[in-house]
Amino acid sequence: MEDPERRLRKLWTRQGVDPATQDQILADLTAKAQPGAWVGPFQIPYERPTGGTER
Repeated sequence: MEDPERRLRKLWTRQGVDPATQDQILADLTAKAQPGAWVGPFQIPYERPTGGTER
């Protein structure tokens, strides 16, 4: 199975997205995916819920 980032970069390259823009998009996504980060009105939790979807 191929790495999702590699597959996405191949797609973007075929679509003409330059490597610097690809790097910036992935850096933004990585920053937003960090625990405690705010994504719109939602905050990424610091820990995973242990059961269900409610705390």
